[in-house]
Amino acid sequence: MARLFGLPPLGDDGAAPRLAARVWSQALRNPVPAGRLGQGYARVVAGLVSYADELRRRGMLPEDAEPDEVARSLIGTVQGVMLQRALFPEADVTTFRGGPRALAGFTPEPGS
Repeated sequence: MARLFGLPPLGDDGAAPRLAARVWSQALRNPVPAGRLGQGYARVVAGLVSYADELRRRGMLPEDAEPDEVARSLIGTVQGVMLQRALFPEADVTTFRGGPRALAGFTPEPGS
């Protein structure tokens, strides 16, 4: 995701996930970091919505895919991976690649 927004990579020493967990914790208690975090979140959502919309136009996402839903699902996945890395430093990011790929091919049963 860093490359998507032209940001430098965060490294693999585990510092970024631990920092993110601290920031999220502070944002729950303090409106100042919560406001800043909310502004950043809105920018990331907007960028990913635009990206998902472009993927949909190119036929790389289903026609009925909702770009906002795609964006928020991606963010939630990244946040979940970061939180797991903060709590369990031995968690390897590469192990999280197969699950979304498998889910992308998942076909729910009718009516579910």
